[in-house]
Amino acid sequence: MKTTRFTILCLCVLLGMSILGCGQKGVTTIKGTVANDSIAALPGVVVELIDANTDEVVDSSALKGGKFTLEVASTLEKLYVVQLVYPGSNPRGNAYRTIVIPDISKVLVTLSESSVATGSPVTSSYVEFTDKFREMLAGNDIARIAELCRETYESNLNNLLGVQALGLLTQFDDNLKLEELEELFNKGGDCVKNNEQLKSTLEDLRNAAETETGNPYKEIEGNLADGTPAKLSDYVGKGYVLVDFWASWCGPCMASVPELKELYAELHKKGFEIVGVNVWEQDAEAGPACAKEKGMNWPILYTRDLQDSVSGNRHNVATDTYGVPGIPTTLLIGPDGVIRERFTGIPSNFKEVVTGYFNQ
Repeated sequence: MKTTRFTILCLCVLLGMSILGCGQKGVTTIKGTVANDSIAALPGVVVELIDANTDEVVDSSALKGGKFTLEVASTLEKLYVVQLVYPGSNPRGNAYRTIVIPDISKVLVTLSESSVATGSPVTSSYVEFTDKFREMLAGNDIARIAELCRETYESNLNNLLGVQALGLLTQFDDNLKLEELEELFNKGGDCVKNNEQLKSTLEDLRNAAETETGNPYKEIEGNLADGTPAKLSDYVGKGYVLVDFWASWCGPCMASVPELKELYAELHKKGFEIVGVNVWEQDAEAGPACAKEKGMNWPILYTRDLQDSVSGNRHNVATDTYGVPGIPTTLLIGPDGVIRERFTGIPSNFKEVVTGYFNQ
């Protein structure tokens, strides 16, 4: 499984994926019953319909004889949660909630200890997929997860489930090639082709392919700790340069610092340089403070995340340029500006590989 900034460890994390452009016309009416009479009779009980992407309450209904009615615009693109709420309750912590994709004019819901929605084909498929996914994830059966995602995507090319399945496939299939992902993406309908996270993932893979070993490096710009503008080309061309993408909150990044310091002490006098690229920080001061504390005494380009004005998604130009899926990611650039090595994570032979270029 690939570890990314947005690593998906369970399907519930995927509920926040931004979906655009595959709407249905009309209204879906959600009629339901609360199976427990004692809970239904509690004062102040209501049933809410929540947009799983925004947590916004889009409709609510008081109970009448244990029954409720909700309405929402029909769509294949959004996931909603129907949940029971009463004073002092924790809706997320009780079983009286279920998911609904309003793909049809009428959906029936029973809220109970084992809540269920019926009448919506996509919702039923989504629940079935979720159950299988969780079972396979619990068993660490990555190969079966990838197979499940492929099969599910092929059967759901233009709805939310297909988007989720393809998104998970990019995370769990380490053998997925760019060409194959392009082909799968192009088979999809508007739900897939207009999904911002899928488009971003595809662009990352394209950029990663362009900056694999044997390709020329691409420019990175940032500021040094004192605010002075600097760029990668200030250092490339004078010897071997190790580019290290890192963040202060990244445990594996911090674990690699001692080995980087050893390499720097051993090889710097031979023309070796490390250029750190600090990315994905919430606090602009966190990177410089961490570098000082850890004794990272090499040039570091501090970058800032940008926020897309349309989707609201955050991105970083440096990691976008190199298609960096997760950190630490390191690249060894030769004196000629050609990328000689690219590592995602720090392999056990990392130091041996780097020092090997100085022992030839």
